[in-house]
Amino acid sequence: MIKVAVMNGNIDILKDPILGRPFSSNLDRVEYTEDFTQADWILGNLDYLDCNRDYGSITQSRVFQAMPEKFVFWSMHDSPKFAYNESKSLKFLCQPMAPPQANKIKNIVAVPLQMRHYERELISDSDFIQECRNTEKEYDFVYVGQIVYAHRDYLIHLPLESYDLEVTNPIWTITDTKSRVDMMKDFCRRLARADYAFAPRGVGSSSFRLYQAMMSGAVPIVSGMLDYPFSDEVDWSEFCIINEEYDRYDFESLISSEKYDTMRDIAIQFWEDYVRIENCDKRLFDKYLVG
Repeated sequence: MIKVAVMNGNIDILKDPILGRPFSSNLDRVEYTEDFTQADWILGNLDYLDCNRDYGSITQSRVFQAMPEKFVFWSMHDSPKFAYNESKSLKFLCQPMAPPQANKIKNIVAVPLQMRHYERELISDSDFIQECRNTEKEYDFVYVGQIVYAHRDYLIHLPLESYDLEVTNPIWTITDTKSRVDMMKDFCRRLARADYAFAPRGVGSSSFRLYQAMMSGAVPIVSGMLDYPFSDEVDWSEFCIINEEYDRYDFESLISSEKYDTMRDIAIQFWEDYVRIENCDKRLFDKYLVG
């Protein structure tokens, strides 16, 4: 058993399926303790939007200054600047701001980006996921989303014949869980109807659509990422098109590619083994927190 303390003393955070990651998926292997000196790890819980502020407060505490190597942080923020301030605590970042070598020096681990509790609601519907994967393909390419971010504007100018393209408004103002999940399902159905889904980075270095495309049975075309999760275990080029040429890339060469079916199958399996929340967290727990 791993002994875990929570910085603010709230055991409910450890049990929370989002705030308590990666411990919350491994509670059968965790023993909660209020004694920081006896803890193997201390969860430094961070607010989603105010992670940099919260981290600053935690690092000023006597507990952190006495035992920084025990602290574990998880952040899906677009700009987790806090993570680069020191190298003793362990930081799981969904959107790292540096490439792998620099992240390793700062004890930063890249992890998949998922949409908090909305994502859990979405992936709990196994019938919906299978529906997406069984969807008949109608397009070669798809992009549905905003283009205001860097690395995205080229998408509206691509001369592709079979291209499901729609520029949309932000969805962040929709906070009702059912409405957000229903919208996400419609989005995933759009992804599922295409062979390839454009998945450029947003403000941060990753995107939700990257992993939703894999789940839905589309091969992602990725651009702008700095550090790929689990890249020391898997070769992302086997199931993604990594495009740093943007509009100079020969997208037509992907149509009817003999490798497509294999790439799609590997992408789905990667999502199941490495991205599905409980499997992702168990891997991280075993790899970084045990022993």
